Amino acid sequence: MKCLPELHVLKAPLMFPTIERIGSSPSGRLATPLLQYLRWISVGFSYVLSYIPQQAKRTLIDWYFAKCNIPECALRSCLNLFDPVCVDKITYMAKHEMLEVLDLDSVSLKPLIPRLIFYFGANDHWCPISYFESTRKLFPEGDIRLCNQGYEHAFVLESSVDCANMVWEWLKDDILN
Repeated sequence: MKCLPELHVLKAPLMFPTIERIGSSPSGRLATPLLQYLRWISVGFSYVLSYIPQQAKRTLIDWYFAKCNIPECALRSCLNLFDPVCVDKITYMAKHEMLEVLDLDSVSLKPLIPRLIFYFGANDHWCPISYFESTRKLFPEGDIRLCNQGYEHAFVLESSVDCANMVWEWLKDDILN
């Protein structure tokens, strides 16, 4: 928003924001050592799996998500997890996020607070409630909300339409006026 003021950003919803201390979150404490020392195992495993026929890969994905209501586009995207180059890039990026996204940059956020909407998960292991509480204390004037709908951190898998409708309700007055 600061770099491109000509875009005239009215509001920016930050859904389940992983903008601080990712590596020290409950999920981060588990993922960080795996990503630091064992990420090549996942790349090697995806290399082996890349030789499985496409239909078999799709069958595995459908089986894994059988009890979930996942959009077709997300299921197709999961096929990328059988591509070792993609897995290498995913795990590389995740490793660096764990190690580099540390303290909240409150100085940069402060002037943007009137245009930001923070939406924290009530049971988010990447961004626990303590992050919600500290953000509310740091920015008491901010629009900082805690999910009471039971949405997961990976809301795009099963709750994308519900979340989109919720965000539209938050933004429609700003957009239409």
